[in-house]
Amino acid sequence: MGAKIRSKLWGIMNTLFTFVFLLVISSMASIAYAKPSIVSWSSSGGHTEQKHNPQDLIYKVQPGDVITFTASANNGCTFVWKVMLGTKVLKTYKEDNAKRTSFKWQVPNMVSTWDVEVEIFNHKPSMGPYEQDHKIWTITTSKIVVVEPGKDIQKAIDSLP
Repeated sequence: MGAKIRSKLWGIMNTLFTFVFLLVISSMASIAYAKPSIVSWSSSGGHTEQKHNPQDLIYKVQPGDVITFTASANNGCTFVWKVMLGTKVLKTYKEDNAKRTSFKWQVPNMVSTWDVEVEIFNHKPSMGPYEQDHKIWTITTSKIVVVEPGKDIQKAIDSLP
């Protein structure tokens, strides 16, 4: 009878140990691969218009301005910066295993609009989607027309060069 009880207790202890072991491994994996998130961002520099605080993502600058973009994440991850003119990538910069990064860019001497994007991720699986976050600044040297609520949008469109 004692051997039977001992055998059952051993089986229960073995199952409990396996459960606790898998729980610890599972929680370690979720810590190592927590969903990346951009927790703060800003831009500074240049002669800006229509920019009210460092977190603004859309504003006007002057040709030749040097703008510094900064982003911070909730944990160490890979940051990929891209400057886009339409669908064309003009410049890229990558930084691995960082919690904070900055990117400097000089506005070309032309009238246009660019997107500056930062994407963060902490790992890319071999298959399926990966967890990431991103921010996009839209920077322009073009004329900005602000349409007040209730005003004629067509007049604003017609006023553009």
